[in-house]
Amino acid sequence: MSGVFIREIGDAVLFVFAHFPDILRWHDSLSAYLRIFNEDAWKDHPLRIRTLIHVGEVHLNGVTPISLAVFQLFKVEKSAGVDEIVLTEPAFTVAWPSIARAYHAFDPSGETDVEGYRGRLKLYRLKITECSSPSRIADETHE
Repeated sequence: MSGVFIREIGDAVLFVFAHFPDILRWHDSLSAYLRIFNEDAWKDHPLRIRTLIHVGEVHLNGVTPISLAVFQLFKVEKSAGVDEIVLTEPAFTVAWPSIARAYHAFDPSGETDVEGYRGRLKLYRLKITECSSPSRIADETHE
């Protein structure tokens, strides 16, 4: 996978990925781990994840990420519900060619105002069902 952990910021963790399908595989791996972990150690207060994906450059000042993309991401991070994968419009545009079923894998998920972005920023939610886990979506081929 192409993911790189940058740092945690409050209750959020910032990862940088180079390829959209790697995000889906990472999400599945973390979800599987949390299911096992939550069954035992945290069953009374389970850990949950929300995944929000944005596109942009990330610069580091030591271990501190400094960039407009990171600022924008944290302004819309609450837009993803528990166990959801939500993409901003720029991320959706970049991810689209890497998903074989892109034409029916996403639902519009609202809009929001974000500094540095002209107009309202559209959001898209990846549709995940029991038959279409994120890893399965990532591994499907264009045929």
